[in-house]
Amino acid sequence: MPLAAAVAAVFLAGCVRDGGGAAWEKSVVSIRATRYKYDYAQPWVRETVNTDKVGVVIDGGTILTTAEHLGDHTLVTVRREGRGKWWPAEVKWVDYHANLALVGSGEQGFWAGLTPARLAAEVPESGEVVVRRWRDGRLEDAKGEITDVRARRSQLSHVHQLALEVKADVEGSGWGEIVTRGDEVVGIAASAHEKSLNAITSTFASQVIAAARGGGYRGLGLFTFEWQPGRNPDTLAHLRAPGAERGIIVTRVPEYPEPERVLRAGDVILEIDGMGVNPEGDYRDPRFGFLSVEFLADRGRWAGDTLPMKIVREGQLADVEYRLPRASYGVDLVPQETFDRVPEYLIVGGLVFQPLTEPLMRSLGRSAPIRFACYRDDLPTNERPSVVFLSQVLPDPINIDYHDLRFQTLERVNGRTIRVLKDIVDAVANPTGDVHLFEFTRGLGLNRIVLDAGTLPAADARILKRYGIPSALELAP
Repeated sequence: MPLAAAVAAVFLAGCVRDGGGAAWEKSVVSIRATRYKYDYAQPWVRETVNTDKVGVVIDGGTILTTAEHLGDHTLVTVRREGRGKWWPAEVKWVDYHANLALVGSGEQGFWAGLTPARLAAEVPESGEVVVRRWRDGRLEDAKGEITDVRARRSQLSHVHQLALEVKADVEGSGWGEIVTRGDEVVGIAASAHEKSLNAITSTFASQVIAAARGGGYRGLGLFTFEWQPGRNPDTLAHLRAPGAERGIIVTRVPEYPEPERVLRAGDVILEIDGMGVNPEGDYRDPRFGFLSVEFLADRGRWAGDTLPMKIVREGQLADVEYRLPRASYGVDLVPQETFDRVPEYLIVGGLVFQPLTEPLMRSLGRSAPIRFACYRDDLPTNERPSVVFLSQVLPDPINIDYHDLRFQTLERVNGRTIRVLKDIVDAVANPTGDVHLFEFTRGLGLNRIVLDAGTLPAADARILKRYGIPSALELAP
């Protein structure tokens, strides 16, 4: 894979250890992140919560950990040897799509005596490992076994990473615990279920960090086109694709935020980067066997790189160069995550409008209407880059008869089509005569709301005071 030489130069200069727990006590550290926890049902409310996780020292001033729970942080502290003083620290670099972060501290006393660990330059396919973390003031060493190596979706993104599946007798893992073999780190735990955990491989982490430190990191790539398996021979015959033993079918290509210019719906992809694609959507990796075709977007590639593809289009074989888009949460109509951004909202006459996001959906839980789940299957377009909806009504005399309305998708305000939340601000500046007219998607209850334009400013001030809301508007930068 590319960058191997650079990675070796950066990370093979670690200490030699015997693999015992005593040596690892000088490399494994504790991290505490204090971050904002938002109440999306009342987006103007926030509280702070603490999350403890594990990190590993990889050089004289840097700790490697996962990115999860570092978003929206207000304070980061670190602790050595499982107990004692918490030292002030900072997030030096983070990539949520890769689920990796580098943490540092300007306190020289913290680093005294700590020893950098070595990241393995090769991914083991099987065998025994040890999962390590600080717990109750001691370094816990749980024996485990690698059961598989798979291309899995990142914990925080659509991108696919090579991950170790480890069976270990350790509960409550998935918080950055390090997976070691001998004197090397082979993985960093990103998620877990019962006695099984998934770990980001050391080789993936090494490549990403080396590129970030080299100043040329362009981010991870992502296949933004949608596809279906090519198992149905009638479908392949309709598309005039030769044979039925390989290929996936492109079903939809994005228009926004980065339009797809190479592939079209109906194309049959036979090869990507020289790897044959089977009808299941897998390719045969030279080392790890069958892996998801999605991993080819990150198999030694970065955003902006080109991948050669062999396709069938309208019965004709063709070679195309596919340019990898950069992984972005904007590729979904309902963004998967909104890290380091305050929840957006706008209050007009007690009507609370918000853009639909996955964090908001998770907070609604079972109270979220089924129709909102349908938006997850839609791609954003220039005409509709987001879904703006009425989340609730704060009762006031100006909005009598509307108090029970919620979960209505907004279409227009004063005749203006609403694409993003800020469009409402601009639309309210131009009332329809003496009123403001809010129009919602038809067939989902009340289709329109009318508010008196003349009394709206006084009503807005009254509502903010009554409900203790600091601002009527919050837009992410």
